[in-house]
Amino acid sequence: MNLQTTLRQGGLKTRFVLIVVTLSAIGCASSRPRAKVPMGRAFVEADRLFHQDPRWLGGDAALSVPLSKGRTLWLFGDTFVALSSANVRSESKMVRNTVAIQAGDDPRTASITFSWRKNMDGSPASFFPEHGQRWYWPGHGIRLAEGPVVIFLYVMVGTPGKNLGFACTRGTPSL
Repeated sequence: MNLQTTLRQGGLKTRFVLIVVTLSAIGCASSRPRAKVPMGRAFVEADRLFHQDPRWLGGDAALSVPLSKGRTLWLFGDTFVALSSANVRSESKMVRNTVAIQAGDDPRTASITFSWRKNMDGSPASFFPEHGQRWYWPGHGIRLAEGPVVIFLYVMVGTPGKNLGFACTRGTPSL
């Protein structure tokens, strides 16, 4: 039996029940709390922190490790370091990793000191140096209570012509 036949045979009582059920369903559907969509915005006030050294032009995979009250270690993956006083990426070298120490808890007012190694010719080099065909990308880190800072590094190797041209190995870093 279909809905039209039921309505013709049941008359007013069936129609009334059907209307009440329909209105109840609509009311329940509209009264459900809607999930809030996470909203974000650029933290423009803190952006100046990462422009304090004109040679450090930006790095990916930025990770922060609290060291103590007011001191934070930053770990970066591939980083552009300027080679000339123009301080532009077109005149820079990309090194595999760099680090920085932030002084102050509030990035809007804190200072930061970036670090990388230098090659024999004075050009920028990765903070965690390459070993042959292997290089390191920072994973994350932790400062153990009253102890050392432990930094997790991905051991990477080039794979020319395959996938992205690099892969994570199962090797152990030998820093």
